[in-house]
Amino acid sequence: MKTKIIVRYFLINAIFIFILNSNLFSFRTNYFAPGISLYSFDYSETIDEPGQYIENFSQELGVILGLNLRFQYEFKFNLFIAANIESAFFPTSYSGKDTSTLNVYTSISNHFLNLFELKTGYAFYIKNKVRIALFTGIGYRYWIRWINPEINGYREDYSWLHFILGININFRISKSMNIGIEFSTKIMVYSLIKFYFTDINLDKDVSVNLGNKTNFRIEIPIEYYLSKKYGLMFILWYNNSKIGRSEIEDYYKMYYEPDSRTHQVGLHVNFVFYFNNK
Repeated sequence: MKTKIIVRYFLINAIFIFILNSNLFSFRTNYFAPGISLYSFDYSETIDEPGQYIENFSQELGVILGLNLRFQYEFKFNLFIAANIESAFFPTSYSGKDTSTLNVYTSISNHFLNLFELKTGYAFYIKNKVRIALFTGIGYRYWIRWINPEINGYREDYSWLHFILGININFRISKSMNIGIEFSTKIMVYSLIKFYFTDINLDKDVSVNLGNKTNFRIEIPIEYYLSKKYGLMFILWYNNSKIGRSEIEDYYKMYYEPDSRTHQVGLHVNFVFYFNNK
């Protein structure tokens, strides 16, 4: 009789410890996380025409401090929704070449860069130690670029939608920390540029379609739980973005946006508010 009581006692305690450890090592998938962003910005344009090829026809470099916001909510059946917002206003050093003489001139350009994304997907769990999430979504990029404001410059507005496909894998490495990797591809659609030529005393602003490209982003998120309700999130990321040559605008019959590419390498530091977690 005493033996049965002792065995039952140890079984109950083993079950209790197992449940406790499972809770300690469970992922916190419902959160709201505002934060700051620090990243490098490297943008360049290339002229590629019959009889003329000028790599880095213009280039802009800068270090950016901005804001970002992350949100995610996972339902009981492992379907989740997520949102990502990023915004920054910043100057860059500008260097450009004259297409006829190739003389280089320098100045400062200003930028207002914004990103809005909504995603949804499904998460798979491996013994509550690994979370694999497949997701899709839609995003919108809006970028205001003031080119050479000190040297007879003008404003350009870029905007486009993009479809998102991606995978996120997170590893639970302790009761208070997880680390992951995320890869996403972004397929541009409905991309436009507006030239504000009235800024340089021409009589009309014009808009044309940009060339759509497929871009990608890599993230390494590190999450640290401070308590049941609060945490810190560090996200190392790299974004590769290309824009294809635009159409020649119809009004002046001479202006277009050349091929361009942008490299961004950065770090998000976010304070996390957890809610309604399992």
